[in-house]
Amino acid sequence: MSARVFFSSLVEEKKQAITTDFIIYSCLIVAQNNGVKSIKDIVVFFNSLPNLNIIRPTLKDMYDACEIMSKNKLDFDDSLVVSCVKNYGATELVSLDSHFDRVKDIRRIVP
Repeated sequence: MSARVFFSSLVEEKKQAITTDFIIYSCLIVAQNNGVKSIKDIVVFFNSLPNLNIIRPTLKDMYDACEIMSKNKLDFDDSLVVSCVKNYGATELVSLDSHFDRVKDIRRIVP
């Protein structure tokens, strides 16, 4: 399932979702290889999702990510995602990345 299809299903089902500005920046950095139009398309896409809350990782999230790195053998960016999920009070994470399966108290959902 593509990200577009997944997010569209969230809108249709009126489910709330969160992501971080860090994740969006990462998408934009990858998109820059395809030019400015791709970057703009991604910004428009994320802006069109009414049920998506974009949070900014705090210094606490970053500090906690260091603990998560050690405990779960994840790199910093994955650990930061887990830290934000936990500190926001969520228990599920949507990802194709099986590394998140190492985190016992977060349930990974494959889109």
